[in-house]
Amino acid sequence: MEIFESCCRTCGSECLEAHNIFEEEVTVRDKKVTLLEILTACLPASLSSLEEDDDYPKQICRICIKKVILAYEFHNTWITAHAEFNVALKFEQRRKRSLATKTQAKAKIEYTLYPSGETIEDAHRTDDTPTNTVIFKIEPGNASSQDVEYVLPTEPVPSTEDGANFKCGMCEERFHTTKACRFHCRFVHGVQ
Repeated sequence: MEIFESCCRTCGSECLEAHNIFEEEVTVRDKKVTLLEILTACLPASLSSLEEDDDYPKQICRICIKKVILAYEFHNTWITAHAEFNVALKFEQRRKRSLATKTQAKAKIEYTLYPSGETIEDAHRTDDTPTNTVIFKIEPGNASSQDVEYVLPTEPVPSTEDGANFKCGMCEERFHTTKACRFHCRFVHGVQ
């Protein structure tokens, strides 16, 4: 309509320097984008779409172009950040599910701060010999310089349903082989 010929479609004021919404392009983030694309991205879905053959003004003023470009850049920044957060959240959810699955698969292990004498006595089932000697190393300055020997008797430990029949004397951990049990004692409890 002729009455809207010199009006800005976005602010309604008279345009001294009017730009056609349907024909002109602007540079946003080093990319040429039409004013129509920018307006379409920024307008709410509840408004009717921009049509070239409708009776509304076909131009936009220079000030509104700057404002709508800022809104468009914000819109794109928001969408990019939202997509990155979605990827990160999905990754974190998968990681938590994986940890939960691993935790459920493992038997619940309770650690005793100080092993009781009873726990130490049924510590290792190593081979057919009645006893094995485990040497505890005492650091210099804390006690005498000689190493202390502690004899751990070998008693059959009832095997669990998964077949682990070697039990650590320091904690409740169970193992399938003597080598694994010794390795555990050496590196977890510091027993030499």
